[in-house]
Amino acid sequence: MRLVLLYSALAVMFNFKEDFIMFNLANFIKNGFIAAVGKMADYQIILNAAGWYDKGVLSEADLKEIQTAIDEKNARIEAERAAAEAENAEAEGMAEGV
Repeated sequence: MRLVLLYSALAVMFNFKEDFIMFNLANFIKNGFIAAVGKMADYQIILNAAGWYDKGVLSEADLKEIQTAIDEKNARIEAERAAAEAENAEAEGMAEGV
């Protein structure tokens, strides 16, 4: 309520257009979850995002963006793991050949 009154006062004082200062909760929540990818467990992000979807704040498109960020992070980790395993196998092969 206070935020609405503050916004109204500022809008009158500075002649703001309504879309200039509007806060988009869905974008804020979605961007927060995307930023949390790799810092929070995937299941926590998914469960929290589903809660915001149930509340009607996030859309299916938002959930898809969040899931895409999680999938990209997991693909990067898997590629790094595969490269490290190949490197280790190569090092072990060289050690056996010595």
